[in-house]
Amino acid sequence: MTWWMVDSIDCLSEARPQESIARRLTQGVAWADLVITFPLALPVTAPAFVNVIYYCNSFLGGQVSQPALSQLAWFFINLAGVLGVFWAVVRLVSPYQFLACADAFCRCFVVVLLLYYILKGFVPIVFAVFVATEALGAMLEFTVFGR
Repeated sequence: MTWWMVDSIDCLSEARPQESIARRLTQGVAWADLVITFPLALPVTAPAFVNVIYYCNSFLGGQVSQPALSQLAWFFINLAGVLGVFWAVVRLVSPYQFLACADAFCRCFVVVLLLYYILKGFVPIVFAVFVATEALGAMLEFTVFGR
């Protein structure tokens, strides 16, 4: 295994659409991302989505109501949503192996970032659900492309 596991994961093969299960997996993960990130992209739906997160957090014994967020925070929430929607659509339209591998690597970074914020107490514990979904997505994508 070498740097970034390029030898053990076939991320850099020909730039061509994937076949069968790999293509369906890439598009399935992209659909899930689209469903989750679309509400974040719009200023009219993002507050409701954040309220749902805090509502779910209450079942874990955490804070029920969302804290006041600045307009700058809402801008970054919307920006993250727009980028998530764009990335999901790219993978839906072009389910290339390289894009799926890039997505898997990025998910690993997101897991680390989420864990940092959870362990510091900066975000509600319900974000652990996102750690699980990001890790699952990465494992599925890496499994499909492992040799």
